[in-house]
Amino acid sequence: MYTPTNAPLLGSLAPVTSVDLSLHTLLGASWHILLPYTVFGGVLMVYSQSRLIRGQRQLKRAERLAALDTNAE
Repeated sequence: MYTPTNAPLLGSLAPVTSVDLSLHTLLGASWHILLPYTVFGGVLMVYSQSRLIRGQRQLKRAERLAALDTNAE
């Protein structure tokens, strides 16, 4: 029967660290190279979200104006 034990924090992080190091040596890319792309991706997501919100507001405004024009006739 398996009884779970409370593993120390370092013991549970060791596999992740070893995978990270092996990927780093395999790809040969460090975070210095990948950081600008990550920042660019974050900025692009924020920009896209703001454009989406602006477009939704314009659509609501256009629908409201169309409803007012229809009621005025």
